[in-house]
Amino acid sequence: MPTRGRPPLISTDEQARRDYDDFFEGLIGSLYDELRPGLWHVTGLRGYLGIRETGTIEPSTNRHLPTFPQTANSYALHKGYVSLFDLAAPPLEKLVDFSSRWTSFWHHFSPMSIAMEVTREAVTATLVPNEVALKEVGATKVFFPWVEAWHIGPIPLSAIRRYLVIPYSNSTQYRWLTADDPQHEKLTRLAHAEHS
Repeated sequence: MPTRGRPPLISTDEQARRDYDDFFEGLIGSLYDELRPGLWHVTGLRGYLGIRETGTIEPSTNRHLPTFPQTANSYALHKGYVSLFDLAAPPLEKLVDFSSRWTSFWHHFSPMSIAMEVTREAVTATLVPNEVALKEVGATKVFFPWVEAWHIGPIPLSAIRRYLVIPYSNSTQYRWLTADDPQHEKLTRLAHAEHS
């Protein structure tokens, strides 16, 4: 009987079973039930501070410093979209197969990463699914297969349902924050101190 958040694996392939176990033993797999229904934008303290101060998650443009080296050739920058993780879209097998390519982005930033759950209903009309990028640009631009989606235009702070704060030094000590949690004040002060 599978545990909560761990659907049964259909494959009998030994490598698929190892990948499946590795995925569910990691942070993202352990939070599978919580993360799967949502759309997620992941950033560091600098990005978090900008989002809190402007009231929006801004699309990728050349106005902002690239977060990752591959950002310069990303589909998001090419189109001027906001990058999101859409864990509800792909089948579980694809999440697991490609997990080594995308799960580390959830705890990449030092001293912490902040994943923001965007309310799907707030962005459905302006959401670009993964298969659109594949059809449009193939492999000429960088994006995560299966799990990355994009939003056309800025996303208002009011569309963020909750936050997952993941320390770089120990991702198992993550913390959930609601949109109106008083801890945002502390995070904002920390972000100012880190980037002043």
